[in-house]
Amino acid sequence: MTRSMRRHATWGSVAAVMTILKGIGGILLVTALPRPNVIVIQPDDLPFFDPWTSPTDNPTDPDQNPFPNEGNYALPHLERLRTHGVQMLQAYTASPSCGTSRYSTITGKYPSRSAHGRDIFQNNEDRSSVTIPTTKLVDLNGQNDCSEENLAAAFQQNGYRTGMIGKWHLFDVTRSDYVYSTVQQSIRDCGFNFSEGIYVENFQSFSDGSFSHNMEWVTKHAIDFINDDSSTDPFFLYFNPTVPHSSEDVETAIKNFTCMDTPEGLLTDEPEIKGMTVDSTGTFIGCEEYRQTILDRAGNKFSNKELGAIWIDDGVGAILQALEDNGQLNNTIIIFQQDHGIETKKALYENGIRIAQFVHYPDVFGVAGMTFSGLVSTIDIGPTLFDFAGITSYDMDGKSWKDAIGNTTKETVWKDERCLFFEMQLDRAVRCGCEKYITISDQSESFTATKGRQSGLAVGGVLYFQMCDSSGNYLNFPDGNPEQRSRRARRNNRVATGALSEVLSCFLNKTSPSNNPDYVTTCVKTDDDPPCQDSSRMCSRRRRRGATSCNRRRFRQKCPALCGEC
Repeated sequence: MTRSMRRHATWGSVAAVMTILKGIGGILLVTALPRPNVIVIQPDDLPFFDPWTSPTDNPTDPDQNPFPNEGNYALPHLERLRTHGVQMLQAYTASPSCGTSRYSTITGKYPSRSAHGRDIFQNNEDRSSVTIPTTKLVDLNGQNDCSEENLAAAFQQNGYRTGMIGKWHLFDVTRSDYVYSTVQQSIRDCGFNFSEGIYVENFQSFSDGSFSHNMEWVTKHAIDFINDDSSTDPFFLYFNPTVPHSSEDVETAIKNFTCMDTPEGLLTDEPEIKGMTVDSTGTFIGCEEYRQTILDRAGNKFSNKELGAIWIDDGVGAILQALEDNGQLNNTIIIFQQDHGIETKKALYENGIRIAQFVHYPDVFGVAGMTFSGLVSTIDIGPTLFDFAGITSYDMDGKSWKDAIGNTTKETVWKDERCLFFEMQLDRAVRCGCEKYITISDQSESFTATKGRQSGLAVGGVLYFQMCDSSGNYLNFPDGNPEQRSRRARRNNRVATGALSEVLSCFLNKTSPSNNPDYVTTCVKTDDDPPCQDSSRMCSRRRRRGATSCNRRRFRQKCPALCGEC
């Protein structure tokens, strides 16, 4: 009996998850499924490729992310996840930086909730400054982010095997105190049974020059974790490749290092991996010959994003192959996502917070391919996965979208009525339906303001944007960028910003380090605000004549629509 057969037969340790599936002829069938395996894949600094329905492009760099080799290499395994699963068309990270995004993913909470940050800012701030140094996974002051309030710990406490592989970025470790085995154990203390292939931080901080990016090493550990036949329990795997992060050049890693060069030390043998160092005929070709195929497929485009994307795609393909070999692919939820946007990384513009996110789960969603246009966030991953697994857990900020997929009524609510919040440093933003509001605390220190000036986007202490066209469709290239610097963007609609300001104030009160954590209050935009419209016949007459006086305050008050303040 195979491991997969044993898992499906061992119902004593399997919670039956009741799932509604669409049957033949549209008949709704209710079926009981065993608890799913879960893999969350979150590469480091992967770009948002244009074929993925890109976010609004920067005015200074429009439409510049085709697939590798000028679009000729279509990343087949990532495309399999996207086109055979659910593509989230409006997915966001709660915070546009590597470590802060990972915190929101692994906890289901906004990074300002971090026990580490709350401890730093509890006495002198109305909000936490959300940065990588202030957002760590630790137990502090009665808040147990490490031992209890994260996905791994909750899955582990509910009968799952748990594994962490790749970039961590969630500990406060100094170079002088760094010991690889100690970091492994610290990660295990945060709910992971398996902690291998670990890169604790970026390369410039913790590399002695003996190793670099190594997709074969981390992928082999992922496959070993999947293939572990010592237990019939379902598993949760958090897989974080370091590529294509620029802290180490990907081309240099491929050409000048080997598969055996790792942070743990020099391996004795090269990893054998189907689809990577083992070719389609089953022949072991080795690391050097395999890596040459990456360069060949990239053509003459050897940038980090080109080479890194192909390398990641191969690793994902190897993981899919391992799941297929074990008969586990159909009952495994795979969530693939960026950690954040690239063009305005660390900024609250769409290019920083909007991410690609694909969900592959054949037992529930089939393989025909679906899309979901509701607003979703990295904070929703935890609640959704627990919903599928039948787990009741700790308080989180996110919501489960499990029952909204395939339900047009619920999808519309998630698209038009939901409010998502975004955090970086002391800056905050909220998007409710089609409206977005950004507050910048200090323009001289703000990453958001700096990236905005560099990218030709609107910059100011308070910014309001209408993110959709007149039909309610999200605006992206080539239809323009609503966040581009303009008179209209800077002159915010007073009614709209007032309502969104109240929503954001509600959120700040919920997450303030000076207050007890509040997970009960829901911060949403109400419909009580009067419509923004011109209040004088003079406005329509001026519109017909093409003459306005929008530079005069009283005229703007009477004709806000004409003056572009709606």
